Amino acid sequence: METINTLTDKLKEEAILHDYVDLNNKANGMCVKDGNEYYILLDAKLIDDQELHKTVLAEELGHYYTMMDDPTPKVNDTYQRKCRIDKEEEKALRWATNHVIPDDELLDYLADHKYAILQDLIDHFQVPEEFLMKKLQHMASKQEYYEVCEKYYLCLSNLPSIYITRFLDANIESKAKALYGRK
Repeated sequence: METINTLTDKLKEEAILHDYVDLNNKANGMCVKDGNEYYILLDAKLIDDQELHKTVLAEELGHYYTMMDDPTPKVNDTYQRKCRIDKEEEKALRWATNHVIPDDELLDYLADHKYAILQDLIDHFQVPEEFLMKKLQHMASKQEYYEVCEKYYLCLSNLPSIYITRFLDANIESKAKALYGRK
């Protein structure tokens, strides 16, 4: 599981400079490219909120790994550029959710805790609820069910409701295993 320390280690590995500054409530973080140098600026208030700190740092790292264009909004942005920025933001957030909450770790946790509630997941992965829900939305965009363990499946077809189900009909269960079984 990613922590602030493991994410900070990635900053060092990639030689990304980072600092904590007052972003005046305009953003929690920014990834800026200046020539060949990358900088990640995080709002100083994040130091007091470990969950938000971790997820914002992960998202800004996501910008570094997925950035094709500078996603910083400008005053006279065109509609087309705003759409491109939204796509860049979504790619960075998808990267962040996949690295802070990998699918296999989430499914393994649920296999061991079949009766977990949302708060249990939030506590285990140490993330804000919005971040966890975004992870689940990303997973649901790929498929509706994920095999948690034999005969049990995480159902994401009715977000924001999530639950673990068991198919009682053997025919349906075998189809579910073929479609959604762990690889």
